[in-house]
Amino acid sequence: MIVASQFDTEVYSIARVRYDDLKNLDAFSSDYRTKRAQHQEDLQDLLADNGQKRLASIKANGQKSLEEEKEQLQTAESNLENGKSQLEKASSSLLH
Repeated sequence: MIVASQFDTEVYSIARVRYDDLKNLDAFSSDYRTKRAQHQEDLQDLLADNGQKRLASIKANGQKSLEEEKEQLQTAESNLENGKSQLEKASSSLLH
């Protein structure tokens, strides 16, 4: 049994596929070759847009990461400004 989580990977892999309707056919028969070719075509149609989906996924993950980093940067800048303000207040009170 294969579960969906086994396909959650960042790298490409090779899938070995078996078809039940080819199991009992002679591998050198024209019927076998015809059915195998149809299965291959169906599989290629099914996977045709995987490159676009993968690109969209990579872009989405990158954008999410970028947004998270921007948020952290904004928080750090805000903390820096607060620290500067506190330092200026403390400096001002020491001078008076």
